[in-house]
Amino acid sequence: MRFFAALLVVVLLLTSFSFTDAQKPQNFYEKYIKSQDIFSYLNVQPAKTALDFDTSIIFSSRQIPENNIYGLKSRKEYADYLFQSKQYKLSAIEYDNIMKAESSPQNLLKLTKSLVGAGELSRANACCDSLAVSFPLRAFNIKACLYIMTDDFDSFDSLPKSQLVTSINYLRYLPVHFKKPAVAGVMSMLIPGSGQIYSGDIPEGVVTIIVTAFDAFHIVNGVKKYGVKDIYPIISIGLGTVFYIRNIVRAVRISKSKNRYLIKLRNDKIADYMFTTLF
Repeated sequence: MRFFAALLVVVLLLTSFSFTDAQKPQNFYEKYIKSQDIFSYLNVQPAKTALDFDTSIIFSSRQIPENNIYGLKSRKEYADYLFQSKQYKLSAIEYDNIMKAESSPQNLLKLTKSLVGAGELSRANACCDSLAVSFPLRAFNIKACLYIMTDDFDSFDSLPKSQLVTSINYLRYLPVHFKKPAVAGVMSMLIPGSGQIYSGDIPEGVVTIIVTAFDAFHIVNGVKKYGVKDIYPIISIGLGTVFYIRNIVRAVRISKSKNRYLIKLRNDKIADYMFTTLF
């Protein structure tokens, strides 16, 4: 048995060393150079070495052929592909680099769209200020949606409603049934596990109730059988106290995590609306 345990430890150590940061691709494009997906998508040949990548990243249509994977046209196609496959963070990186080479309202709009999908709302809000020069009404309504997504309802309510798309007013009142962390903590303090159930994690709540009942039984049984000063009930009481405190902390954390999840669901609905209506 010890041999198998030692063998398992050795295997885990070997697998952990095989995925060190030193062996990971150091930048985004190098990662995709090593996969064939992008090349099959663009129907071009990959760069042979990392040097080819570094020297060919110059954004100039006069220096780079149109069918080159690092050409501006190919990078736009790839950024569009990333967005359509809902890889919003990666598409935002691509559009951000494209903007450095070709700063246009359409590219800025696509960058804003990707940032909204990636959940980088502060950057998307900053892009709206620049977007307002070319698309004032569209930027205004995008900013209104961003106010809702960031719970900045005071700023939203101060917007002139004459320029606001009517359907955005309904997004303002999308129901989000938040859980109160304080309530979850008090419930788990009174009945261990009830706070987890209140927060939506029923399995953990049920397990907590069972473990607490089992530990309480052992404490009572140990005190009756061995007395209060015996090591057996002392250990049971100590473990039970640690588990009881952990149960309260977990209830609060689960409720906060649930609230973040509910906000994400709401924001995803608003983002879908923005993608189909505003962009």
